[in-house]
Amino acid sequence: MNKILIFLLGFLLLLHSCTIENKDLASASLFVDADCEVKNLRMSDLYSELRYIRLETSPESLISQVYKIIPFADRFLVVDRESGKIFLFGIDGQFISTIGNKGDGPEDFVGISDVTTDPLNNRIFVLDSSRKQVQVYGADGLYHEHISIDFVAHELEYLDKNMLLFYCDYSANKKYSRDGARPNVLLLDIEDGVIVGESYVSDGISFGEVSSPFSSLCGMNGKKAVSFDVLTNQLSFFGSKGVESVLAVDFGECDKVKEYVEMLQKEQLSAMDIVPGSAKSQPYTMLISCLANKNYCLMNAMNYSTGAVYQFAYSVETGTCLLGKGKRNLPITNDMDEYPPFIPYSSSEDCICGILEPYMLLGDKNIIEDVNGLMVGLKEDDNPIVVMAKTKPI
Repeated sequence: MNKILIFLLGFLLLLHSCTIENKDLASASLFVDADCEVKNLRMSDLYSELRYIRLETSPESLISQVYKIIPFADRFLVVDRESGKIFLFGIDGQFISTIGNKGDGPEDFVGISDVTTDPLNNRIFVLDSSRKQVQVYGADGLYHEHISIDFVAHELEYLDKNMLLFYCDYSANKKYSRDGARPNVLLLDIEDGVIVGESYVSDGISFGEVSSPFSSLCGMNGKKAVSFDVLTNQLSFFGSKGVESVLAVDFGECDKVKEYVEMLQKEQLSAMDIVPGSAKSQPYTMLISCLANKNYCLMNAMNYSTGAVYQFAYSVETGTCLLGKGKRNLPITNDMDEYPPFIPYSSSEDCICGILEPYMLLGDKNIIEDVNGLMVGLKEDDNPIVVMAKTKPI
């Protein structure tokens, strides 16, 4: 993922309001006022505490591009898909080891599509889509086994009771089609190998017709997960038995969404046809990412036609929603310390995990007092600084 793009999309935040039209979360609708005014959001509205962890930089631990950060017991994993490495760091930032190896051996992975963990049993699952395999490692990095799959998937999350949830990103997987539709999500029971399809989408829409550059699946502490459909702005909340509830995010553009999906079913578009800003790209506000924990879901959305960017925190428990909006600027204010806002990458039970790149600190002239000593001896090519932001109820 492009670091600059994530920074722009992840922090164009402004405070406003949105409302729930149906409190029954088995099937709820969240209306978001897309015409709200621009206004800054304070980070203290979302977080109660920020913890900064400076990662050790060495030839063995040098990260090319952070894809995912996963808290794991008293350590955490940093997934770097670009270099094909999974780094294990201590909670103090000390480099411990790498997990697995990139290669063509039976214990290796050819590439990393996604990574998830089973915190209860200290297992690490690595999805290798090119091989149609999931490699399983222990917390010590030792290889355990591999799980073969007969479908194409791009993301995965571990659920309670030995279940793996796969997001297929509109891939064909015709074997699991039914009634002219195919599953966008597949649930695999690791014990007996039973595969169940979820979140079915039309066979008339191909993989190349959907622009989804960001993760569409987010885990919630190894027990729950959330996925969203980039075309319809619908969120599905999963447990070990499948979909438990659905949330439709409505930006007041339902007619445009319906017309665009119907057009895709009839026409065959190429990837170039749907590039943002092209004549046949999505003409409405679309969700582009979602992070979730016990306090709220943190979602980003963008309208490529108008340049409007939204971020909103929505509480499943209370129905409260804080909505932010920006337009090609960075209106968020970090009122908790003097550092710039961090880039969110993933979530845990009560935290949003993100990073600060060294260039973000070294180029910020507003930092008067380096209270946490993050900039002492810091070089621009050092590893990023991990931020563990403790969320609070909203």
